[in-house]
Amino acid sequence: MEVVVVDKISELPEPLLQYILSFLPIKQVVQSSTLSKRWNHVYSTIPVLEFDKSFFESKLWCQDTKETCEIQRKRVELSLCGAKFTKPPWKWKRYYPLPQNILLAKSITVLRLKACRLDSYFVDINLSSLKILSLYKVGTNDQIIQNLVAGCPVIEDIGIEYCRGLKCIQFFGLPEVKSIELKSNKGVETVELEASNIYHVHIQQFEASKINLVPCKNLKLLMLGKLHITDSCFNYHISQLLLIEYLSVYWCDKLESIKISSHRLKTLHILKCDKLVEVEIDTPKLCKLSYLGGNTISFSVTALAYLSKATYQMLHSDAPWNVKKIELLANLSNSKLLELLNISSMKDMVIPKELRDIVSSPSYKVKQLKVDISKSFTTHEFIELVDSLLWISPHLELLLLTHGEWIDKNWYRETKSFKCLYLKFLFDVPDKPPEFIAPISNCTNIPRKWKRYYPLPQNILHAKSITVLRLKAFAGCPVIEDIGIEDCRGLKSVQFSGLPKDKAFELKNNKGYGYTKGIERHSINVSSPSYKVKQLKVEISKSFTTHEFIELVDSLLWISPLLELLLIKYGKWIDEDKCYETISFKFSYEKPILGGENSSCCKFLPVPSWRHCLKSVTIENFRAFTNVETLKADEEFLEKYFYENAKFLESFQFIPRAVA
Repeated sequence: MEVVVVDKISELPEPLLQYILSFLPIKQVVQSSTLSKRWNHVYSTIPVLEFDKSFFESKLWCQDTKETCEIQRKRVELSLCGAKFTKPPWKWKRYYPLPQNILLAKSITVLRLKACRLDSYFVDINLSSLKILSLYKVGTNDQIIQNLVAGCPVIEDIGIEYCRGLKCIQFFGLPEVKSIELKSNKGVETVELEASNIYHVHIQQFEASKINLVPCKNLKLLMLGKLHITDSCFNYHISQLLLIEYLSVYWCDKLESIKISSHRLKTLHILKCDKLVEVEIDTPKLCKLSYLGGNTISFSVTALAYLSKATYQMLHSDAPWNVKKIELLANLSNSKLLELLNISSMKDMVIPKELRDIVSSPSYKVKQLKVDISKSFTTHEFIELVDSLLWISPHLELLLLTHGEWIDKNWYRETKSFKCLYLKFLFDVPDKPPEFIAPISNCTNIPRKWKRYYPLPQNILHAKSITVLRLKAFAGCPVIEDIGIEDCRGLKSVQFSGLPKDKAFELKNNKGYGYTKGIERHSINVSSPSYKVKQLKVEISKSFTTHEFIELVDSLLWISPLLELLLIKYGKWIDEDKCYETISFKFSYEKPILGGENSSCCKFLPVPSWRHCLKSVTIENFRAFTNVETLKADEEFLEKYFYENAKFLESFQFIPRAVA
């Protein structure tokens, strides 16, 4: 029986054969053409060709043979090793000329050229499928580069590094380009880019002093390094490129005072700009901030609610600590994680105690601190270091110390980790009197109805670290943001001063409360506590007369002199059922007109009160069981009150609406 030999490999589809050959060295790929007629042309259509220096020295690139003309690939990788620019640009004898037919290969998608030259006769360029272009140590000129890029209509990625012969890089009308990198191209003075959909630009040019990236409106990632650009040029670009999310500026030696204002910026790096003395940052969505430089710089940082990581790399870590250096650290410490890098020795991070006595801890908001020190330290030095770091960040949850050490002529890095837990401070009125509190019954001047209440220890009101204080049974807290007074007895006067951060203010169910029966008028030498509050809601247990109601409104408008909405809710017993009624005040204002000295109502306010700018008042009166005479009296008294006290009032509306 005759045995039939079947060549199953040769029967494979051609795309599969090309894929197999793509893993072989180029010489073996060419040798495969001798296997059979089936393999004769497969090697000429494989997707990847890699050429080293020996192929440039061979006749493969020197003759216009049939093989060279058939180079139509999906990708061409040109890798040349060992070539260096040792002579002026016009004497590139050691750089190999690129055959022009390479630049006519319509199917190439990736072209990387290293250590070759592009000659001036390259005019007709047609790389209609090329998406990635990389030039590394290539000899060329401005016109050739422009012709090359213009011949790539779908180009997406351009990289030009260490090339010579260029002075002005200008790319226009590139709708498909997503990324451009220009690095260390000697002689380049001007860079102009126009690409409507570009995402990433990285320019690192030692001699470039003129750049124009403004047409790149969709740019999101920008890196500028070693440029001679001025403050005005930098500030103008940042103000025009509104979509930037990542910005890195490094080694720009002419920058002195810059302003970075962006509502989309998430990552910012400012590194080794030696002449930079002032930075103004207004980036509400910034997540990561990194600074490498000296400590004489002035940082103005605002709106960093999302900042999660800040890095301070000290350029001169051995410089002595002073107030300026601590202020810089404070401006970089609005994040949860703070990194302190490039520290030479432990002594560079120990802040003198006399300095700690006159300034506050700069990084009290930081929860995680990472410190990298080059040298090792003794146990005593280590204790001093930890003590200093815990002063810098007094509420740390995690402290990481990394330092270097020589062991048997080998350099090792070691990390020490500290995890800190804290007690939660809760201050409340106990159900039973603690041992150190004398029973209130011992105080003969206390009314009998208060026998169940306990005196608050005085030291509680001196606890500077308390942020929330709730008392059930209040002054000395200058940064209170939320005030609630509810179910309090005997309240005759409420006085608050120096509270510019008030966000909410509510009074509820305080027995005997009312601006005629309970709370009296405030002292004239105290400023309005809640002048920033726009909406005020007040809930009162008992009802009141029309005269008492006018006094109540007058007092509330002193507490919050620029209200937009005032809601007064009060209770009323009708047929053994308690009903609640609500009165709504809506205010609108115009630009205040003031002449001469401030009047007494505005004496302690940073802004004019409602009396100088109130334009209209709309009162919606919800009364379920109120007669017509009472409503009429309310309307007349309120109208008279507002017209007498508001100098520029134009409109007064009183809208009674019965609620079933």
